[in-house]
Amino acid sequence: MPVTGKGEFLDTDALAAILGLSPGTLRTWRWSGVGPKFFRLNGIAGPVRYLWGDVELWLGGQAIDPAKVKEDRQV
Repeated sequence: MPVTGKGEFLDTDALAAILGLSPGTLRTWRWSGVGPKFFRLNGIAGPVRYLWGDVELWLGGQAIDPAKVKEDRQV
């Protein structure tokens, strides 16, 4: 499922497929307070949606600089 824009909403299954994760992993991350921002529609028991722009921002924060990893290993 291609994502067409930053304003696009994805459900848990769609985002899990894009990221190569199980939907359960995203549910665990939400419960643990980690992972990308999400919206819960219609209150606490409503469906969850992720805004693609928020996911992109979160992914950017997950990037690892290989040079930094090499420096950390040498310490």
